[in-house]
Formats: sequence, structure tokens, C-alpha cells
Amino acid sequence: MSVIVNNNNNIAHAVCDATSGNPMGCIPDNVYTAKTIQQILIDILDASLNILFLVVMGFLIYGGYYWMTSMGNEERIRKSKQILTASIVGLLIVLTSLSIVSFVSDAIGVEPQNLPTDTGLFGGDLNQALANIINAALTLVGVIALAMTVYGGFRWMTAAGNEDTVSEAKRILTASIIGLIIIIISWAVVNFVIGAVNGA
Repeated sequence: MSVIVNNNNNIAHAVCDATSGNPMGCIPDNVYTAKTIQQILIDILDASLNILFLVVMGFLIYGGYYWMTSMGNEERIRKSKQILTASIVGLLIVLTSLSIVSFVSDAIGVEPQNLPTDTGLFGGDLNQALANIINAALTLVGVIALAMTVYGGFRWMTAAGNEDTVSEAKRILTASIIGLIIIIISWAVVNFVIGAVNGA
């Protein structure tokens, strides 16, 4: 990327040079100046809601993880229910807000635009970045859920008829299965929402 100064030596702007090797990539010089105030506001709202969506889904995943690792502890289950309830309410608010932004942008003829993506670090748009982050977290927690399920089965298998151990194994398995269901639902929600946004 090179810099050109005009004859008055008081204005400088970056010129897109794809061969410069600049890690910030090749960003057109009119990517921001060509936007109207309405476009900038819609872009800010859209990006903010996408980030909030990531935060809400993070709490939803955490709630599932917390329940999954509760080992049947009633206090931990109660706390995980609170986290999940708050996350679901937050998710509904974010999805409603995204719908409102989409409706308003259609009404005024302004569509949300993705930020420049050729940064040298990631080649996708913001929605794809969010999907990648959430799916990576879901994969990790899913592996933990399967491990907890195997552990619960092992405890039951080695209980040798001990009722306390069997009860503990049942609690572990129940919590693991519930956590796994929450994770699967979270994965479905993420991919549905990201697919709907990208499709729009």
C-alpha cells in the first residue's frame, strides 16, 4: 500500500496495492467515505448485534457446559438453569433486534455491508468469523460432553451393585446428556442464524 500526497501537501490517502505485502491487505480508499450516515449506522448496528449474538451464544454454551459438569449437584444445576434462561432471553432479544434492523434497512433501502476482509489474518466476513469461533467452542464442549458420558458409563459399569455409585453415575449421565442436547441445539441455532443472515 502506498501513500500519495497532492500538490498542496496537505491531503494524503492510501492507494490499494495488492503486491505491497502489507499485512493489512488491500482496502479500497473509498470504503468508508462513500458511505452515507444511514449506511454507517446500519453497519454499526449490524456488527454490534453480531458481536452480541456471539456473547449470548457463549453464555448458552457455558450454561450447557456448567450443567454437564454439575455431577448432579443441585446448586450447580440451579445456577446453570439461570444462565440458560438468561441466555435464551438474550438470544430472543438479539434475534428480534436483527429482524428489526433488517426491516428498517429494507425500508430505507440500505443493506448492511461486511467490513473489508482481506486482512492477511482472516479471509471471510464477520458472520463467518463468528460462526467459526462458536463452532470451535461447540466442538470443544461437545468432546467434553462425550468424555463425561463415557465417564458416567464407566462409573456405572464399575459400581458392582453399590447403590450410591450407581446413583452418582446416573446423575453424571443425566447431566452429560442434557448438556449434550443443549450443545446440539446451540449448534443448530448458530448455523441456522448464520445461514439465514448470509442468505439474506
